[in-house]
Amino acid sequence: MNSCKSVEVYAIVPASGFSRRMGRQKLLLPWQNKPLLEHVLQTANNSSLKGVFTIIPNDEERKRIALQLNSIVIHNTQPERGIGYSLALGIKQVPKTADAVVILLGDQPELRLEDIQGVLARFTKQYTDTNTHSKIIVQTQYSDGKIGHPILFSKPFFPELSSLDGDQGGNQIIRNNFQYVTLVNSLHRYPQDIDTAKEYENLLNRR
Repeated sequence: MNSCKSVEVYAIVPASGFSRRMGRQKLLLPWQNKPLLEHVLQTANNSSLKGVFTIIPNDEERKRIALQLNSIVIHNTQPERGIGYSLALGIKQVPKTADAVVILLGDQPELRLEDIQGVLARFTKQYTDTNTHSKIIVQTQYSDGKIGHPILFSKPFFPELSSLDGDQGGNQIIRNNFQYVTLVNSLHRYPQDIDTAKEYENLLNRR
């Protein structure tokens, strides 16, 4: 990982879910000879992020994947509390020197490096052009019109993120602070979340 020279941004990857809709642990399903989670962490590892925090339950295989890709593992002893709780665990471990965090999803194996870099570049420009304590949210708008991850939150949002719980992620924070949102256009289609057996089958059939 090559750290940004002017800003310090970390990724948080919530990977504690039970995959109930899939019926088996989706993050460990193979695609192109690698588990889905490994694709996401490899892409993050190749980016300009300062570091990657992966939130996992007591699962040796997910831990192995995260560690082999230089991710900082945070153990979630209460995965039943949902993605909000996982994100909060990650935020609480981010160094005090961090300027922002990027939320990545472990079930989006088609995530592109260019889209992580695009979010980082937009934040870096806004951060250096404005007061460094400004509230900034950066979301990705894909070529098919969908808006989603990678999503960046600047440091002023850390207290709210650290208070998340349950199945609600950062969406409510975004809705309450829409005036601070900037969209970065992607040349790619939205990287499908792989939640169901049908979505996994479609992924395998794409390439």
